[in-house]
Amino acid sequence: LLSSDNVNSTALQQLTREVATFATRGGLKRLDFALNSRGEPDVAVFDFTSLSAAQYACSVADRKGRPLCQCLVGDALLEVSFLDVSFTFIICIFISHGESYYFDINV
Repeated sequence: LLSSDNVNSTALQQLTREVATFATRGGLKRLDFALNSRGEPDVAVFDFTSLSAAQYACSVADRKGRPLCQCLVGDALLEVSFLDVSFTFIICIFISHGESYYFDINV
């Protein structure tokens, strides 16, 4: 259903502009889209009907006798951001009292 052949990109761009104009009460002066890797406006439709999410954003495991901090970074609506992971990294270093950590960040 959401195949690129089934999506009218021009209509989707227009709808997106109308939603942005409504949501900002016309406060955005420019409504240009960033371009994707194909040089086209980066606008798309997503199917969230089978959405899954991690139970924890970060976990600590033992790796070669040292703690391994594993963090997920991704969609800001579902997972922690890079800034959250950076803060976690700093806290882990602060509380480790000189013990070295491995870090594994999954995007």
